Amino acid sequence: SLLISEKNEKINVAAYSVLFLIYPSLFYFSFRIWDCTNLGDDVNPKYYLIADPELECYTTEHILWAMPLGIFAAIFYALIVPYLIWRSLKRAKNLGKNGWLRHGYETNRMYWELVVTARKLLLVFCGIFFRGASIMFRGSFLLLIFMLAYVVQEKSKPYVRYDLN
Repeated sequence: SLLISEKNEKINVAAYSVLFLIYPSLFYFSFRIWDCTNLGDDVNPKYYLIADPELECYTTEHILWAMPLGIFAAIFYALIVPYLIWRSLKRAKNLGKNGWLRHGYETNRMYWELVVTARKLLLVFCGIFFRGASIMFRGSFLLLIFMLAYVVQEKSKPYVRYDLN
């Protein structure tokens, strides 16, 4: 029973490690179903999916599969996965089980990894949905994200080590 518990804990840690490494990419690829570009001209625009240039965007076919799949992916990757991680962190009282996720954070700031994840998701969101916007707009939006992240981190002081805050 103790061996099974240790084995399950190691599998759990490995699964969370992989999830944290690939999470931004999963989020990015799940939102690419809305990533369209104009291959027509300004007078007669024709938008096609960047991931599959044979599929015209905003047609019945695209909307029928992209909307449900995209909404599911948005809810799953932006809300459900972070919630499950937060719940797992909250249940792990000691630094053994999933403790590596909150190691280095103040005791009352164990959620901070989710704030970091939210910042990553905002950057991915900006990269996909503002692709057609001007470089000034995208740069300003990215700067706004980083400034807000800095202010929130400065107010929260989530890290145990002062020099990381």
